[in-house]
Amino acid sequence: MARSLRDILKKRVMKQVSRTAEAAGAARQIWDSVVPARYRGHAVARSYTRRVLEVAVDSAPVLAEIEGFCRGEIESALKERFTEAGMAPPVRVKYIIEERL
Repeated sequence: MARSLRDILKKRVMKQVSRTAEAAGAARQIWDSVVPARYRGHAVARSYTRRVLEVAVDSAPVLAEIEGFCRGEIESALKERFTEAGMAPPVRVKYIIEERL
């Protein structure tokens, strides 16, 4: 039975959406296991796309603390955990400020 182009594209797009959602969920779990307990309520992984982990932080002072005191250890732990999970580690962690998490 011949399938239409529409059906083929729909299946492919749905597969990609599913993979993206799985990767984002895994990235959130890894972030939660790596970030120091002090920042867990203040910094939340939002997405993981094209090896960029986007993290929402609730205030500029918290962002400054994370970048100043913990950045190196967080990024090395992320690399290790992503590799253990069989995922490509992030090449960049992008922090954004969102007042409401």
